[in-house]
Amino acid sequence: MLLGGAGAGWGATLPPGAAAQEIEVDRDEPALITADEVLFDEPLGLVVARGSVEVSQGERLLRADEVVYNTRTDVVTASGNVVLVDPDSGVLFSDYAELQGDLAEGFINTIGIVLSDNSRLAATTGVRREDRVTEVERAVYSPCRLCEEDPTRPPLWQLRAVRVIQDRETQDIIYRDAFLDFFGIPVLYTPYLRHPDPSVEQRSGLLTPSIGRDGNLGTFVNVPYYIAISPSRDLTVTGGLTTDAGPLLRGLYRDRYGFGEIEVDGSVNYSNRLVDEGEANEREEQRLRGHLFADGEFSIDQNWRAEAAIALTSDDTYLDTFNITDADVLRTSGLVEGFFDLSYARAEVISYRDLRDQAIRQPLVAPMLSYSHVGTPGGLLGGTWSTDASFLHLRRNDVEVSRLAAEALWSRRDILPIGLVSDLEAGFRQDLYLGDGVTDPDVPDGDSVEFASRTVPHAAWRLSYPWIRDGDGYRHIVEPLVGVFAAAEIDNDTVIPNNDSLDSEFNDINLFASDRFTGADRVEDGVRVAYGVRNTLLLDGGGRADVFLGQSLRIAGNSDFPDGSDEERRTSDLVGRIDLAPIPELDFSYRFQIDPHDFGSLRHEIAANGEVLGMELSASYFFIDQSAGLGLTDDQAELTLAGSLPVTDNWLVDARWRRDLDARANREIAVGAQYEDECFIFRIDYRRDFTEDRDRDGGNSVLLQVGLRNLGQPVADPTPTPDP
Repeated sequence: MLLGGAGAGWGATLPPGAAAQEIEVDRDEPALITADEVLFDEPLGLVVARGSVEVSQGERLLRADEVVYNTRTDVVTASGNVVLVDPDSGVLFSDYAELQGDLAEGFINTIGIVLSDNSRLAATTGVRREDRVTEVERAVYSPCRLCEEDPTRPPLWQLRAVRVIQDRETQDIIYRDAFLDFFGIPVLYTPYLRHPDPSVEQRSGLLTPSIGRDGNLGTFVNVPYYIAISPSRDLTVTGGLTTDAGPLLRGLYRDRYGFGEIEVDGSVNYSNRLVDEGEANEREEQRLRGHLFADGEFSIDQNWRAEAAIALTSDDTYLDTFNITDADVLRTSGLVEGFFDLSYARAEVISYRDLRDQAIRQPLVAPMLSYSHVGTPGGLLGGTWSTDASFLHLRRNDVEVSRLAAEALWSRRDILPIGLVSDLEAGFRQDLYLGDGVTDPDVPDGDSVEFASRTVPHAAWRLSYPWIRDGDGYRHIVEPLVGVFAAAEIDNDTVIPNNDSLDSEFNDINLFASDRFTGADRVEDGVRVAYGVRNTLLLDGGGRADVFLGQSLRIAGNSDFPDGSDEERRTSDLVGRIDLAPIPELDFSYRFQIDPHDFGSLRHEIAANGEVLGMELSASYFFIDQSAGLGLTDDQAELTLAGSLPVTDNWLVDARWRRDLDARANREIAVGAQYEDECFIFRIDYRRDFTEDRDRDGGNSVLLQVGLRNLGQPVADPTPTPDP
């Protein structure tokens, strides 16, 4: 039934006994009422609706067993299973309510409110006024679900207060004379408490603190405060106190724009540290310490974008001491890059800082320029042309090097009717070096070499012949591969310094690469043949198995690439991998390098992860023999095991163990336990670190975190949304 009247109230004339009739009256917000029975008492000016009554007024909805509307006082009285749905304040439950005609103000008895996030507020009486404030007396608030078996049992935690005010305009819930109860037992009292309404997505305020003990910090407590600057900008300031390392102030600033984003993380501390005075003398002094990390990414236009990263620290043990990062090398850089249909351009500057105990002086690279262009496929001779050019200027200590490199490459792929896949490649590379402070090892007086050049024509031909068999529920692929690679012979032991090809390693990934060095300062020359076979099984249910084994044979030249071959034994080590995933939830991989003459293991890496009986498990193991060609003076072997087990729907335990098998020493042991439900999170972590570094000692650390939903616990993804 549509009722209307003057102002915001109801006003109508309805014939006696009419239960379903519409009366159009000029009013701003008409009300629609439906019920099993509607009566009109004309002498008293009452409209009485009984039986499954539903009244809608704008965006508000009222349900009750009986609703009486007084047309003279503009008062609505509802009784019996009263439910008031308000998009701003949530869903209210009661047994009796007196409201104004627009359902915005009034008195409610024995009230229960379900807020927008399903948290609940219950009280003995309540008053709605000014269309924005709900004020209740002797109230209890909790986001925790009640026990299904015994709803009268207290929830895990709740707030009890003499008075609670929900202000929809400021989006606040305010408590007067409040107690925080756990399992019905009061543990904290406060005369005043305020937290955001659950509908608030971003609000300044205290976040959940953390407390713990660490071998380097002693007992510590961190209290973060979140500052909502705008919907796309925020700042988190954390004040920390430690018993052994002084106070710590840390800030995290985040900002997002329609064209990019920036993030700045910094801290400052005043504490003792060891200062090296040379000749094995060290002294302890108090110093101002800190760090600054900053990252930014910006889109200049549809083709160009820029990035910048800053990583600074006061000393080499600060970051590890305060558990900020365990990085060994910090990288500060800036770049501009352009993306075009067939071209790519990049300009970059990079500096490094080594934080390790035996630090290596890191270079400053400024600038590093590169440009790449790819031609249209199917062009010259049915192939594709590409060109690459780069310029680099590097400075380390008193040595400066400039490198100009250019390469032209032609490639073509053909698939013959018999299924043979052919990949042809031919290229020409020219490198020019200018040096200052670079010495020639063949010159006795060590004169500086100012200029060096290198010309390298090269070619490659790769062939593969995949055999495919489809069966019932599987596909089996056997693919033999062979490649021939040739490049002009050069002398890598020249005055050309090696800055970017120091970490090259031989594996199954680069076996068929034209140049297996990772950088441009070293070139793989001569003639070699690579061969191998890949065996793949794919199951319809998602399982798979992939096995690869390969080797290379040097025909001419003596490359410095560490593949195990030498002047006497021209064959390389055997390399391969085994990948197994019998089901999508379980994955196993094994990569290896084996001496083909005595089949001794030079390097192997094992990794496995998956879900077994509800447990998330992972394991990794690697071994590198000192003779594997990586420049090691000792064997290296390490084992890492990690896993997590959901004990119940709410409890989770996890653990991690890392051990140096060569040194027969543990490196890290960590265990943790977590309880989480819809309203509460508790986590405790124990970690034993066996690493020592000057003024940083390994030791035990314990971290305790407790979070209450809507009371300082951050949401799962607090990333601010960007401005349009």
